[in-house]
Amino acid sequence: MLQQRGHTSAAPTLVTLHAHPDDEAIYTGGLLLRAATLGWRCVVVVATSGEGGRSPRAAVDIGAHRRAETYAAAKILGVARVEFLGYRDSGMAGDVLPPGALAVAEPAEVVARAQAVLDDEDPDLVVSYDLGGVYGHPDHLAVHRLGRGLSFAGALYEATINRVELAVLRERWLGRGMPEAAWPAGLADTLGMDHPGLVRMEVDRHFARKQSAITAHGSQVVEADSFMGLPPGVFHQLLATEWYYRVRCGGPAVAGLFEDGPAGRDRTVAAPTWPSPS
Repeated sequence: MLQQRGHTSAAPTLVTLHAHPDDEAIYTGGLLLRAATLGWRCVVVVATSGEGGRSPRAAVDIGAHRRAETYAAAKILGVARVEFLGYRDSGMAGDVLPPGALAVAEPAEVVARAQAVLDDEDPDLVVSYDLGGVYGHPDHLAVHRLGRGLSFAGALYEATINRVELAVLRERWLGRGMPEAAWPAGLADTLGMDHPGLVRMEVDRHFARKQSAITAHGSQVVEADSFMGLPPGVFHQLLATEWYYRVRCGGPAVAGLFEDGPAGRDRTVAAPTWPSPS
C-alpha cells in the first residue's frame, strides 16, 4: 500500500527526496530496488507534480497524470509510501515561474513539509541531490537545499553523476564518429560531480525493473531523445550505474546497501551510427 505511514517494524528505512515525477526512477531506481529486495522500507518524497512536463494529450491535468505515473513506478520499485509536498514545477532556468513554484518557496516551509515525513519514518538513510542538483534545474537545486536542511539521525547521501566517467564516455563516442556538436565539450562540466570519493552502485540484476519503472513515466521519458542536453543513447547508458556522494555515514545496514555483489552482464550501450560528414 503506497500510502502506508510510519515506521512500524524493525526494518531499516530509506527516504529519497526528488524534484519531479520520474526522478525517483532515473536517479535512484536501482537503489530503491536493491533496498526493497534486502527488506528495507522505502519511501519516496516528491516536491512537485512535474506540471512543466509535456502533456500526453490535450485537456489532461498533467500534474495528476504524472502523480499517477509515480504511483505506478513506485509499485515496480518496491516503494511502501509516496508523498508529494504540493509545490509546482518551476520549469527550467529563465522560465516564468508559476504561483506556488518550488524554486521561490520559502525554504523553511519546504523543510517543514518534508520534515513531517522524516519524523514519521525515522529514516536510516536519506538521499537527495548533489550541490548542483545533478544538472542545475532550479527544482533540483531546491531539493539539494532541502536535504541539507532536514534534521534526522541517519545517513545522508546525494544522487549525482560521475563527471569524469561522463567525459570518458564522450571521448569514446567521438572515437566512433559522433560529431562534436552533438555533445558540446563543456557540457559534462555542468553535470554531476568530479570527486574521488563518489560511491558507485551497479544496477545489475535490477536493471530491467528499473527500466520498467522509468517506462511507467510514459508521458515524459519513453523516447528519452534528449536527457540533460546529452545526445541520444547516453540516457540509456547512464541507467546501468548510479552514483552517490556520501555527506554523512550511517551504520552497517547502510554500508551493506552500497556493497556491490558480482558484476552483472555488460550493459554498455553502443553509440548510434553517425553519418559521415559530407
